[in-house]
Parts: sequence; structure tokens; C-alpha cells
Amino acid sequence: MRRRFTLPARCDVASFVIREVNGHDEQHAALQVEARGEARTSHYNELIRLSLVEVDGEAVTQPFLAMEEWNTRTRSLLLRGYDKVNGLEDEEVAVFLTGAEVVEPMPAADAPSETTDTRTRLVSGLIER
Repeated sequence: MRRRFTLPARCDVASFVIREVNGHDEQHAALQVEARGEARTSHYNELIRLSLVEVDGEAVTQPFLAMEEWNTRTRSLLLRGYDKVNGLEDEEVAVFLTGAEVVEPMPAADAPSETTDTRTRLVSGLIER
């Protein structure tokens, strides 16, 4: 899926198109960060960069470094757009978690033996509480 977002006034661009990213993009983003050796460039930021397809009606050529020059307002909207296209809605998460079923019950933990060291007994006691 791709979505076009129109930005409000005081932004550095008028619109951009963002696409869904996938596992190949995840791998490519990690390699790009490593290749550039930029500690300030996070994997997440690189994925956002890769998701940009079009800016102001023009196709984006990767790596799209021009976004580094955008003001904070524009970049904040880019982050929100990326999360809308690639993230999860609260309702989706609720349905997903509600639909989870127990596949196999966990066996009960064994009681600590007399030879168990004090640290293990303390941790076991905290877990049982």
C-alpha cells in the first residue's frame, strides 16, 4: 500500500508518498546504516527514508538524503505518516491479542530444593509472589 500525504503550511514540502516496508527493506536499512558508519542514523530513520516514494510529485531516488534538511515540523509529520502506513492501530492490536489461544499450558515450576543457593531461593520467592 502507498499513501499520499498533503502537508500543512510551514513545512518544507507540500506532499509526499510513503509505501509499506518489508523484510528486504529492513535488511537494506541495516546495511545502509553500517555502510555509512553514521551512529546518528538509526535503523528506524533509514526505514522511513526507504519508505519515501515521492516528494512534491517527483520520484525519490534512494538514498534520499534531502530529508535531513527538512525542518522538525516536516520530519514529525513524516514520522506520523510512516507509522500510519507501517504501524498498527490500537483496534488491530486488541483483536490480535484477544484472539490468542493457549496452545499448551506451562508445567508448574519445581519447588526449590534444600541445596538451592540463597540467591536462587530469593529470586524464586519473588517470582512466586
